[in-house]
Amino acid sequence: MDGYEEARQRLAEDFRAVSDCFTVLGDPHRQRIILLLLESRCYGMSVQEITECVGLSRPAVSYHLKTLRQAGIVTMH
Repeated sequence: MDGYEEARQRLAEDFRAVSDCFTVLGDPHRQRIILLLLESRCYGMSVQEITECVGLSRPAVSYHLKTLRQAGIVTMH
């Protein structure tokens, strides 16, 4: 196997490793939640605060936060 083939295989492996993260970040509701969390001046926000800001139901916000947490994008306290 030459250097080009090895590099191609490493790139394919790296892409597969982050493709789930791309899928998670592709959802507009999750993008809005992430931006909201980044823009908040406090340490974090409650599910209720996020719900009020994004206009989704509390179960929907909880679902999106769970998805973001499982992808390692957000943490919860």
